[in-house]
Amino acid sequence: MEPELDPELVEAEGADPVEVARRAAMAGEGLANSAYFLGLAHEAARQALVAAERLRVLEERLVLVDRMLRVSQPPVPGKLGVRWWSRRGHDLYRRPVLVSWHPLRNGRWRSRAVAQVRRDRISRDGTAAMNAEMTYHLALAASRLIKAYSELARDLAKGGRELNKAHARTDALLRSTNATLRVSHRSVTKKLEAAGYEIDRATMTLLDGHDLA
Repeated sequence: MEPELDPELVEAEGADPVEVARRAAMAGEGLANSAYFLGLAHEAARQALVAAERLRVLEERLVLVDRMLRVSQPPVPGKLGVRWWSRRGHDLYRRPVLVSWHPLRNGRWRSRAVAQVRRDRISRDGTAAMNAEMTYHLALAASRLIKAYSELARDLAKGGRELNKAHARTDALLRSTNATLRVSHRSVTKKLEAAGYEIDRATMTLLDGHDLA
């Protein structure tokens, strides 16, 4: 705490103008706080825009991971994927969820949320065994992306001061995900081709046009 002089003594003794200004500021007059807080507001707005853009990129990567999961797995019970759910209309936006697919008696399929990715839960029935390991890594990437997406969306909604940390958390994650996408695309398509499957052009060019460096 700054020491104060009696204001009447300061004026009576003809104190230095700097001291008078300092005392005025301590009394709440002529403060420079507005400029400081305006700077904070501009920085918060900038970080919020960066967060919104990062969420868009995370969404794009989740869609790519989901599409790769469709390629790496045959249509068997327990097949993993990413769905975008809203909770009975209460959400203002759809949230990504890692799911497993299970057939119903009527021939349709229903998705169930997957709480944890486990290597021993990845289907290895029939042709699913061919890319089971890549499926595990893709599902793990999806789970991590979903966690980062949820945290960043929460931080943006809160308007908190943790956005910089949230951005840093996703930097390494995106690099790791990009590498997983590149490696899995190359590995999965080669294995499928080697097994005699015909790979369509959309699958072969799935990663084209995306900055996955």
